[in-house]
Amino acid sequence: MLPLVARRQCACILMHMRGTPATMTRMCDYGDYDGDVVRGTRAELALRVRAALDAGVARWNIILDPGIGFAKDGAQNFEILRRLPELTARHIRAAPGQPARPVAAAGGGNEDSEEGFIDEDLAADLVNYPVLVGSSRKSFIGAVTGKAAARDRVWGTAATVTAAIQGGASVVRVHDVAEMLDVARVSDHIYRR
Repeated sequence: MLPLVARRQCACILMHMRGTPATMTRMCDYGDYDGDVVRGTRAELALRVRAALDAGVARWNIILDPGIGFAKDGAQNFEILRRLPELTARHIRAAPGQPARPVAAAGGGNEDSEEGFIDEDLAADLVNYPVLVGSSRKSFIGAVTGKAAARDRVWGTAATVTAAIQGGASVVRVHDVAEMLDVARVSDHIYRR
């Protein structure tokens, strides 16, 4: 698909996912990343970005999607939303219980370091890409709100849309377009003005 996208100069969304829809719910272990779903998502998305760029896809045609609900359990979905700005940041926070080391700030030198952050070599692969979040009506919202039917998760979706916009998402994928348009407009005024 990537060579076709490059040839046609199409925009593409690179979504983080493991396995297939049938197997992804059993692939939520991020032990290779000290249990940190954000680190795992970043590392695996960076591989997809690198593959897209190597195939000739223009950087400006790539949108990143952390894959809410895809190979992530409910707690991990909320962690992605909570830490969404880190998806395309130069440095990410150390997860609780994870060793953190100082990261040199822009000016360099240890006197300008930021405690509690982890330095990773993903900056060039992920920084400044637009992000899409598709959390609309998903089951992790229903687990918190007690709404079994997806159609009843509009208000919970509104909260995730607000969190996504606050976290820097450029695009949100939703079912209830008219309602979420109002949520997005108000969120933009709160967080981006």
